[in-house]
Amino acid sequence: MPTQASNRGRQRSQQFECGTCHRRFGSRKALQDHLRSLPNHSKEKPSRTYPNLHGDIVRSTTGVLGPLRFNHNIDDSNTDNEYSTNISGKFKCETPSCRTDGWSSGVVSIVIRQYPDSTYNAIVYNQSCKACNNLGVLEIDIESYVQRVSYRLKKWAGIRMEPPPYSLKEGPPHQSALCEGCKRGYCRQRGGAGV
Repeated sequence: MPTQASNRGRQRSQQFECGTCHRRFGSRKALQDHLRSLPNHSKEKPSRTYPNLHGDIVRSTTGVLGPLRFNHNIDDSNTDNEYSTNISGKFKCETPSCRTDGWSSGVVSIVIRQYPDSTYNAIVYNQSCKACNNLGVLEIDIESYVQRVSYRLKKWAGIRMEPPPYSLKEGPPHQSALCEGCKRGYCRQRGGAGV
């Protein structure tokens, strides 16, 4: 005959625990709803910078621009220049219960900023999974990142050149509700509209 303690143990084993705040939920769906409603529970962030690619930017602008420094401070209140564009990237959903492997996008929102002290940065915005609405793990297309950032820095320096190739690829329409750049008003595709 089951005891009261064994019934509690069985009930606990049927609960789903949040790995971040350790709250317990009675169903997987309730846990997913909890995770979706609290973005800080995700290890992925809505945006990030890539200071590790600064060397690539320097190589791409050597002989054309003076010394460049990457600005680690993401401050939009004190910029000399700011420009929104898009790069390409691949996303992977790492939510264990989600069946989506991943997706590609030619419309990954990026904001390039130049500061009064001649530093720069580029903020790349994440996208959420269409199936589970959790933020994806982004792998940017390094070539498109370096090309867009280098071009913009050269243009701000007054150097005349052909713009980098830019074309919208065939595919499903951009989904603003899943794009962190759209949510913050930076994505050039916001609202599902074209460039």
